[in-house]
Order: sequence, then C-alpha cells, then structure tokens
Amino acid sequence: MLTLIKKISLVLILVSCGQVEDISEVKKFFNHEFYRTKYSTRLNGSDPLQHFMNIDFSEDFQKHTDPNDWFNTTLYLRCFPCSENPFVNFLKQPVSTFDKTLPAIHVYAQNSQLTRAWIAIESLLRMNKHSIILHLQENVDYGDMFKHHVKRGLIIKKDNTKNKSFYKSNFFMMDLEPEKYKDYFQPKQFWLLPSYLLSKGPNVLRHNVNRYSPWGRIGKIDPLCINIAEAAEEPLLYTIDQISNLTSFLDRISSGIDICFYYHKLHKNWVLTPGFLDSWIQTKHLNPTKEFSISFLLSMHQKGEDHEQEGFQYSQRKLIWDSESLIGKPTRFYVSKRSISKFPKKYHSRVLPTDSKKWVFNSQFHIAMENTRQKNYMTEKLLGCFTSLTIPIYLGCPNVRDYFDERGMFIAESAEEIIAIAQSINKDTYKKMLPYLQENKRRALKLIKLRETSIAEFLKREFK
Repeated sequence: MLTLIKKISLVLILVSCGQVEDISEVKKFFNHEFYRTKYSTRLNGSDPLQHFMNIDFSEDFQKHTDPNDWFNTTLYLRCFPCSENPFVNFLKQPVSTFDKTLPAIHVYAQNSQLTRAWIAIESLLRMNKHSIILHLQENVDYGDMFKHHVKRGLIIKKDNTKNKSFYKSNFFMMDLEPEKYKDYFQPKQFWLLPSYLLSKGPNVLRHNVNRYSPWGRIGKIDPLCINIAEAAEEPLLYTIDQISNLTSFLDRISSGIDICFYYHKLHKNWVLTPGFLDSWIQTKHLNPTKEFSISFLLSMHQKGEDHEQEGFQYSQRKLIWDSESLIGKPTRFYVSKRSISKFPKKYHSRVLPTDSKKWVFNSQFHIAMENTRQKNYMTEKLLGCFTSLTIPIYLGCPNVRDYFDERGMFIAESAEEIIAIAQSINKDTYKKMLPYLQENKRRALKLIKLRETSIAEFLKREFK
C-alpha cells in the first residue's frame, strides 16, 4: 500500500513539474494585457496566464482563448490537431534538421497575409526537409509571431520590395506530396487539380461545410493547399456537428481559409453566395412548348405533413394545396414522389410521375416556395424556374430583387398573396413577361457557375 502511495505521489510530482515547465515556456510569449482586455468578462479576477492554461480546448470553440494577438488556438487545432493546449503543443515542436542539399522554400507575405504564411511555415517546418525563407516588407512589425519559428530554423528577410503575395510562394508549385485526407473527407470533400494550368498547379482542398459531411467534427485545414470552404444550407440549420455557431466559427478561422462561399460576406476573401446554387433540371427534358397552367409541388418536412418547425413554411405550402380550387385557372398540382410515404393515401393519386421535377416546369407558371425565408438564401426551387423559362410565383428570399429582375417573376409575401397573384394571371401574361424572364435565366446561369468561376479567377490571378 505504501509503495502504491509513493508511486501516485511521484506521478503527481511529475505532472506538476510538467505543468510548471509548460507555464514557464508559455509565459515567454504570453501577452497579459491582451488577454486581460479581450477576456475580461471571463477572468473574474483570476490570473490571465493560469486561466489560459486551464482552458479545455476539446470543448466548443467559443470557449477557446488566445495567448496573444498572433496565435489563434482554434485555427491551430484545425491545422494541427492535438489533445493538449495548442500553444503548448506549438512551443514543444522541435528544431528542424533539414536536408541542406535540397532547394530552399521561399515564402512571401503581404502584411495582411501573415497568419496565412505562419500556418504554412509551421507545416513546412514539420516536414523537416527544406530550409524555409520568409520574405516580408521592410515596414512590417510582426513582434514575436515568428520568434519560435526562427529558433527552429526559419530565416526572415525584409526584402519583399515588390509586395509579393503569399500565393507567389514557390512551395505551391513544388511536389511536396501533401497529405490526402481520404478518411476525413470522402465522399463529400475532394481534391482538385485545375486542368487549365499549363504545368502543375496548387492542390485545392474543398471543404463541404454542412450537416451531412463530417467536416464539423474532423474537417482539417491543410496550410500547404488552397483551402476553400463551401456552405449552402438554410442558415437556420447552420448548427453542425460540434460547431454551435458556424458564422462565428468561419470568422474565427478565416485567416486560414483562402476562399469562403457563404450567405453573407465578412471578409475580403469571402464570396457572397446566396444559397444552394443549382437548378436540378435539364432543359432538354422539357416540352418545347409550355402550356398555360400554374404548377405546384407539395413537399413536406421529413417528419410528416403536420410537423411544424420555427422559421420554416411547410404549413404555408399546405394552405396553397388546399386553395387550388380558388385559383380559377388551369393547374398542375403534384405531390413529391420522394416523400410520398409521409403523405396520407388521399394524396398518392397526385404524385409526380417520376423523381424528376421536369413535370412542374412544363407549365408557364410555377408556385415556388423556399423552406425558409432568409436574406441571401435561395435554392433550386427558384433557379429551376428561371433556367426552364417558367415564371415563378415566389415566396422565399426577402431580398431576391437584389439578384433578379422582378418584372420577370412574381414576388409574394404570403400564401394568400400567392393565390391572389395566381388568380390575376391570364393567357397574355407569359408573353409580356418573357423578355425579363430570359434576363433572369441569364442571371441564374451566372449564379449557378459562381463557385467554379470564382475559384478559376482566383487561381488564374494568383498562379498565372
């Protein structure tokens, strides 16, 4: 028994010594004033350094804190996952013993790209294969940001007189064989090598940020690749696995993301992307001549027709369905084939003939209702109308006029207004609105290509 007590005491002493050693190293780079100012509401009179050392970084990112103004603990964990305090983990990284016969890697950074360069340098140093030279502008003040990197072998030169971008760094064009994260990302995330580049280009890692991929739990940023985050779900659903607030999280790690497609724009490298940009329709499958009728597709929540969820408008769809006889015009009302099992049998005779939505776009007009009404969010429910040259009677994105000509669509504010609009339509309406509908088709096709064109423009601009 006495022996066991002695062993336990020895372990406690060793743990205590390790903690003291960690604190001693962290203290060299810890900014008390920064920490006390930024986290004043959390400290409650406790010592800033001790408070930081007691943070549980396995918990939600909103509980993370940073030891200074240049080390982002949340971003570090996404780049270099570890089970301990991320700053302690960083300070424990060994000195490089690179092969001096290999060519040097030159990293450039504009003043606004220091963090992006920092995580790339950290990744390069861990490879332990090349000497690393960082080229900065003469007037940049980086403080202690690269001090530990210099200790580990980094060379810094303030000779970036031409203000070269980080993306001119030569490692992008070197065969570094960056890790392929198949276990993390397949099939929802993938690598892409741009085929239009004459020679080999940078590896591009596209992060599919939604509830249906494991990104929230294990999505990893590779600092040696171009990292592109893409999010396209209803903002109301943007609580994904282990991330309580996606907007705040993407904002927190934005300096490690090269392009971010999102429903609003917080940073220069974010591309305003108004929703799920696809039409899910091939126009070659449509009838060449549209009939004068008003179509509607009734789909319900996955939990059934009586399910209500705050912020969603499934009940509004049911009101439209029940008001079909009030329209007084030819109608083509269908029930979704995909969710037919959730409907009572009385609806089954109205099911779509196939899984394709082409049937609703053979009408001149279609009642299109989004699941939710949120700014800068629209889906195939609207874009399918435009690409098929069907005039939408639309209830959804409240700022849809920012994207489309309202003369080529009807915009409603309620189910009752949809019925009133449908009642006002006549056989001349489609012909009068067609020129504006064609303009909206052009805009819709451009939006559908937004992600690919933005990526292509970025790569051509930065790697030409």
